[in-house]
Amino acid sequence: MTSAGCSDGLPGRRLETVAWVAFDLETTGLDPGRHAIREYAAYSVTPHGEISVVAEWCDDVDGADGFIPGLVEVANRVAAGAVLVVHNLVFDLSFLAVRPDAPAQLLRPPAWMCTLRMLPAPRSLDQLAGALGVTIDGRHTAAGDAGALAAALATLLIRAPDRGILDVGALAADAWAGGVSTGAPARARPHDVASGWPGVRANLDRVVPISPVLRSQRGAFAGCLRLLADSQRGPAHPIEHEAVVAALRGADITVCVLDVLVGEMG
Repeated sequence: MTSAGCSDGLPGRRLETVAWVAFDLETTGLDPGRHAIREYAAYSVTPHGEISVVAEWCDDVDGADGFIPGLVEVANRVAAGAVLVVHNLVFDLSFLAVRPDAPAQLLRPPAWMCTLRMLPAPRSLDQLAGALGVTIDGRHTAAGDAGALAAALATLLIRAPDRGILDVGALAADAWAGGVSTGAPARARPHDVASGWPGVRANLDRVVPISPVLRSQRGAFAGCLRLLADSQRGPAHPIEHEAVVAALRGADITVCVLDVLVGEMG
């Protein structure tokens, strides 16, 4: 497993010590600054591959009042030691980061895995599931995608003992061997961006603002601060970095606007 695909120390953890929470959210679009979360789902996966529902929410059925309780349950499990598993973790965290009511523990999970990034080359959830013989029932619904992710993970865990697989790193390698990879050797992804706010600045447009900072931009920036372990220094690792960049670009925050907002913190 590459370092960009999971939290520090996770590859060496033995499988019998790891509980998992597979999570997915669906949105009204791709821009966290303008679009909204319309549903989410989470499933727990035990070290033996047993799957159970943790939380499901849909705006059409459960309404706004039901949004937070399920996220709190997911956050509590993650805070208790479960590994948060998402296919494209940056995308989901970007949308949660701009929600002032999202649990902070979920924005900064101590242990996480991004299945999109754990492979040598990005692959869709369909390709990951198909390579492991998992059928997705309800593609592009939160329950369908989170359920398929949980089932793919459970498949790897169930066959692990017979394949001599003992830790998370070997489990990821087994996913590569299962036909998901392109045949390219597994390799670490280079972290070639500067850390902190300088790294974020390098990824934003350099347009001089002709108007004051908008309220929506301040809201997006405040949401990003909740995602960070150290808001003064800025993003410390690639998942934080990419989630913040996505959220800021979605809110049309340029380098000049970012400088104003960061300056106001100090």
